[in-house]
Amino acid sequence: MGYLRAGDVVLNYAKTMIRAVSRVSAAAEPHRRPDEEADQTWSEDGYLARLEYRDIDPISLTEIPEEWRLKERGPFTSDGR
Repeated sequence: MGYLRAGDVVLNYAKTMIRAVSRVSAAAEPHRRPDEEADQTWSEDGYLARLEYRDIDPISLTEIPEEWRLKERGPFTSDGR
């Protein structure tokens, strides 16, 4: 989160699918966890990123050619996941 800068594109991934695309509208900034009761496994301190969020028709990773995922230095792991 600390590396996000205005203009960056974020792929929102959940349950084996890319479900939304967001554009960062301002650099992430240090921030306290907004909900004290939410997910106690996270620390109190973190980052807040402001995003312009847009839902898309879900895309399975298998729909993205493995060759692209292996070459990409972006959101995929070294084995294309």
